[in-house]
Amino acid sequence: MVIFRLVKFAIAFGVVEVEGINLLSATMEYESKTGGENLRNQDVMDMISELPRDLIIQILSSLSTKDVAATSVLSKSWRSLWKMVPNIKFVSGYHDKTESHRFSEIVCKSLLSCSSPVLESLYLVNIYESEASDDIEILIGVAFARPVRKLVLELLLNKDYDGNLIRILPSVFSSCNNTLEILELSSMVLLLDFLCQVSLRSLKKLRLVYVEFKDDKSICNLLCGCPILEDLVVHRRNNYDAETFTMAHVFFDYKYEGDLIRFTSVFCSCNNTLEILELSTMLLDFPCRVGLKSLKMLHLINVKFRDEESVCNILCGCPILEDLTVNQRGNYDAETFTIAVPSLQRLTIVDTFLGKVSGGYVINAPSLKYLNIKGVGAEWLGGIISSGEDYGFFLIENATELVEAKIIGVIIDIHVHNEDILASLTSVKRLSLDFSPLKIKCPTGITFYQLVSLELNTRKTEWSNLLARMLDNSPKLQILKLIYTGHEYNDRPIFPFRLAEEWKQRPKCVPECLLFHLVTFQWTNYPWELKEELEVAKYILKNARWLKKATFYTEPEDVETLEEKREILNELSSVASNSCHLVFESSSN
Repeated sequence: MVIFRLVKFAIAFGVVEVEGINLLSATMEYESKTGGENLRNQDVMDMISELPRDLIIQILSSLSTKDVAATSVLSKSWRSLWKMVPNIKFVSGYHDKTESHRFSEIVCKSLLSCSSPVLESLYLVNIYESEASDDIEILIGVAFARPVRKLVLELLLNKDYDGNLIRILPSVFSSCNNTLEILELSSMVLLLDFLCQVSLRSLKKLRLVYVEFKDDKSICNLLCGCPILEDLVVHRRNNYDAETFTMAHVFFDYKYEGDLIRFTSVFCSCNNTLEILELSTMLLDFPCRVGLKSLKMLHLINVKFRDEESVCNILCGCPILEDLTVNQRGNYDAETFTIAVPSLQRLTIVDTFLGKVSGGYVINAPSLKYLNIKGVGAEWLGGIISSGEDYGFFLIENATELVEAKIIGVIIDIHVHNEDILASLTSVKRLSLDFSPLKIKCPTGITFYQLVSLELNTRKTEWSNLLARMLDNSPKLQILKLIYTGHEYNDRPIFPFRLAEEWKQRPKCVPECLLFHLVTFQWTNYPWELKEELEVAKYILKNARWLKKATFYTEPEDVETLEEKREILNELSSVASNSCHLVFESSSN
């Protein structure tokens, strides 16, 4: 049976034929036989021996240690070959539990018998704690007596588990180890109790799954003893006696999903290499400024800050930060989320908090080129708004280099005037607006000299006010896109509403952009039932003298209203210029 496994692994390694014997055919013949018969003839038993020794060792490395050791009885040449395999792997069930030897003795004998100068890996996987509870430290110590590159330890609970944890003392990892690169510990019965700092100078990857720590100091002594750690994965159930999981030196892209964990002085020491940092679902408490001198991209997903000072200390400690994403639900204890980063070029803020907030956002980023704001104080999916509620504030103080801005789902009330926001966006070339206004004030005395593309959501009555002012104050506008997304917010009006007074009282003077520059007009999800909006479409088609194409995307045609829609199509076509290509398409295309 062992030789059969070897043949299958040889095939997996690309060895198809040995001494004229086709291994694949021989394997298929073996599988078709019963009674434990050999392959085609006795010579096949030793055909693997003709392969290069290095390839044989590589094939053996893919087997469990039990199967590797069993090859010693195949022939005299195999008697010591198995000892050269640099990988030792024990999986529960691969050893005979009825043997008089204890499990730990079997593992120790395998370790001591191994003649490979470097142990590439030691796997103790799916081992029941009763098999190794007394000697786990001894096993690790014997393994560390030689150079080891990878250690994987996974312990399972017995049905009669008494609840006692297996304690790992500092002596196991405290001796200097310059070869271990990967360490994986997985068990709900392991307790790491490190009174002094470990010494894992070559460790690059550390995976801790449901491992308990005696206290905060044990965590610190483990992580501080891994000076070049690049990859850390932590899965936790309880903190045992460790209230705070503190990472003293983290030089990698850290992602965590689970309960909030607290970071204090994690990044306060100077780091000159970290360029990308992603943090998810944690509480940041920075008493001093961080030292992330090379950080260019920072993503904060569902991250809470202890106070405003913590926000300032992380952002001010990133002198060349270019890309910042903040995705959260409220500001926790940071009432004002101030983003003052001179080097920042891209900023995305998504805040889907439902309810009252006392804080808001202040942006001071003179180099900012791309801004994306979504849902700050928004009433998502048709939430009910009370005029007495406080939905926070949003202020752009300095963003003179903006090229593109998207403001989506932001509630405009007495604290957040879109007039103030738009006054900070006059340098943009591309602008997308979807205000959810309680009280709207259109910009006065503001001109968008650089604006060439405008996208405006038409789901609120006041949108026509904003459109009127934007057309008047955007002399070089070339592309106009109107989008109706009322179905996403459940605020589609039951009855047609009148156009806002600002649009109805428009001056006879046609905006400059319509007369000389507008070439593309799109209306997505055009609301056929709102006849008042037909006046807006007709006005644009009639006065946009250089318009090349106008496209109306609508819902799939309803047979009952087909005739009415044809009348509207004819009415729109009658006012469009001959040079304008008028297109009507289904939004489902």
